[in-house]
Amino acid sequence: MRLNGRLLRTPLCIVWALSVSISTGAPPKNPESILLQIFKRTVAVPYRQLVTMRGGPGSKGHMKVSIVGDVRGRSAMTILEPLTETGRTIIDDGVDLTTYIADSKTVITQPSPRRTEPAPEKRVALTKRNYNLSIKDGGKIADRATMVLTASPKEESLPKRVFYLDARALTILRQETLRPGRTSEVTLDTYHIEFSRDIDLDDLRPSDTAEWKLSTWPAPQPFKDWEDAERQCKLSFEPPVDFPYGFEIVGGYLIERSKALNIRLSDGLAHVSVYLYNTKLVKLPRGGRSVGKVVNDIGINIYSDLSTSIEQEFLKVVAQGVKSRL
Repeated sequence: MRLNGRLLRTPLCIVWALSVSISTGAPPKNPESILLQIFKRTVAVPYRQLVTMRGGPGSKGHMKVSIVGDVRGRSAMTILEPLTETGRTIIDDGVDLTTYIADSKTVITQPSPRRTEPAPEKRVALTKRNYNLSIKDGGKIADRATMVLTASPKEESLPKRVFYLDARALTILRQETLRPGRTSEVTLDTYHIEFSRDIDLDDLRPSDTAEWKLSTWPAPQPFKDWEDAERQCKLSFEPPVDFPYGFEIVGGYLIERSKALNIRLSDGLAHVSVYLYNTKLVKLPRGGRSVGKVVNDIGINIYSDLSTSIEQEFLKVVAQGVKSRL
């Protein structure tokens, strides 16, 4: 059996590009309260945002996309550039993430990543534990006044993250990552944004997909019984007392079809996915950028937006706790 490479890739989702809008009164000035509002995705007015953004973990290229959000918490992203991806639309309603590919007349449905995110309050608590947060007034982006939220990691090896927020709506207009010893990288930048109650996300769905090819990707199943999940995957894993850099386990998932475990770690802002599988049952995955190795017949793959050297530290820690059950 081959481990499904599609499930191993970090999904192209719109986590930080989602808008937050306060319906009455002024936005909060406390950075923790602002983060909580962002994580909750409370939108008061539909919006359309045109941005350039990094193509995904490990990608060196950027895309131009249109992002739409509505008061029901749904979001959509339509790729404008590069030309090879133009017209692809991804809609996330919090339950399913549906991708429409017009060129091949294909619809791909998979579970929304939001199903398995930590609770907003949990993310804020993790972020406060691992980052020093500050807020200040900023300049204008896309003709909108901004506030600048800076998250400075307490671990110097991790990147500083800077969010330029619409001063009124708290929409993230620009996101910047500053890695130690490197120049800053803008991972999202807005060149136009509008708010209007006439914006309808459903208008982005193709009108007739009856003849399109439909593909459904299964949902990883959350598990609480580690022993049962390990038994199904023919492996065992003893987590360390402490993961590096203040990360902790925020979810454990069983990918039944591939007989693999997905363990998700977070420090509140950054995320690391660990995949474990018995190589006597599952072949090494293809595609996607990851750090990996085989230890005691157990394949380990690490996925994140962090540096390779940091991923190697997670790999070393995880490798110390795995063994086969065959």
